[in-house]
This record gives sequence, C-alpha cells and structure tokens, in this order.
Amino acid sequence: MGAGARRPIPGPAQPGASRCPRSAPTTSTNWTVQYPRRRFDEHLLARRLLARVIQPRLLALRRLVIAEVGRFPELGRAFYESGPGRTIAALEAAFTRLAERGVLQLDDRRLAAEQFNWLIMSIPLNQAMLLGQNRPHDGADLDRYADGGVRVFLAAYGSAPAAGETRRHRSSRRPRGR
Repeated sequence: MGAGARRPIPGPAQPGASRCPRSAPTTSTNWTVQYPRRRFDEHLLARRLLARVIQPRLLALRRLVIAEVGRFPELGRAFYESGPGRTIAALEAAFTRLAERGVLQLDDRRLAAEQFNWLIMSIPLNQAMLLGQNRPHDGADLDRYADGGVRVFLAAYGSAPAAGETRRHRSSRRPRGR
C-alpha cells in the first residue's frame, strides 16, 4: 500500500475479519447448520458476536459513522445494512428455523432477533461508545454480558427443556452486587 492509503477494515467476507475459529457463526444465515443439535449453543454465539463487535477498530469506525451520518446519511445506511442489519437478519433466519424445530417460541421473529442482539451488546457497546473505552473489555466481563443476555432471552423465548435436560450455564451466575 502506498503512503496515505488506508487498509480496509475486515468485513465478514474478508480473511482475518474475526479471531474466532472458522467454525464460528458469522453473519451468514447458516448458523443452525453449524449447530445441528436440538439446541444450538446460544451462549457461544452470543460471546462470539459480542467479541466481534467490541473490537477497537470496529468501535472507531462506528464512532466515525455516527459523527458523519448527518452529512452522509448513505454512510450510516451502508454501515447499518452491512453490520447490525445483516446480523439481525441472520439471527431472524436462524431463530425462524429454531422456532420451527420447537427450540424457541416466537411471535415476532424480527423483534426477537433485535432483542437478542441488544441484550448482548447494549452494556459493553454503550460503555465503549459513550465513555470512550478504547481498550478491549476483559473476556470474563464480555462472557458475563453475553451469558446474561442469553439467560434473559431464553426466559422470554425459550421452550421448556426436554425431560432430563437442563439449561446450560446456570452455574455461571455471579452473586448479586457484581
């Protein structure tokens, strides 16, 4: 690259876009194919989604887009469609398949996808964006946010566990006050 040339920020289709293994769910709509069991690993999905969004370079890009969206609304639209909008559409498609298999009980699949996304993302993303936290979050904190969001989501939309099956990650709850 020549002087002054900018390196593109990796997107979902570019190599190196995520530090997660290739088997990690991305913004493709094939998540349930990667999770063939009766219940896909929603905790792993949430953790990987959050880890990807909270990367310092992506946060910097988000800040730039927000700062310029008043002058360049098409920039905001493009960012939304290729990022959050694409993720929510993929979640909606995956949740549709999970509802058809009886794993989730959904009336409004789009709303459920949006709620899943923001139950996981809202706290660390708002902290990063509004408090200027440029350092990566601690992995344990991100896991806590992801797991907490999944617990709330499953309380609202999850089917009752099958006989002999229990919901995972109950032991990951931390005492109140943390």
